[in-house]
Amino acid sequence: MVTKGAPSLSILIADDAPVMRMLLKVMISRVLRADFTEAPDGATAMKLAQGKRFDLVFLDINMPHMTGLTVLDGLRRTEAYRERPIVLLTTLGQEKDRERGLALGASAYLLKPLRNMELIRVLLKLVPQAMGVTESKKASGAS
Repeated sequence: MVTKGAPSLSILIADDAPVMRMLLKVMISRVLRADFTEAPDGATAMKLAQGKRFDLVFLDINMPHMTGLTVLDGLRRTEAYRERPIVLLTTLGQEKDRERGLALGASAYLLKPLRNMELIRVLLKLVPQAMGVTESKKASGAS
């Protein structure tokens, strides 16, 4: 349950399926305050992330123009996203796929269809990390 006065996170959701983006926004909004930005493909996600520091990023792996893995790798190579939580969403359930995503720096690897409790578990783990990175940047004067 979202509490009044709770801080709001900026979240980027990149998925080529509009229904998946909407579902993820609804599920997240039930447990925390967030401002959402959506990207329908990997290239747009990369462009948006380079223009703004999001507190938390969700990337579908299979997207047009640039895969989520390519976006993840590119973001992890930047100072702005080196420590920020990035979650991969996918239908690729093979262990080798999961290992590849985690090796590239994914903070979590969620299988579609999303399960509400699994998403909540990941949010409970990653939101403090997202808030910590944001707060440490503010304290140091960085944006």
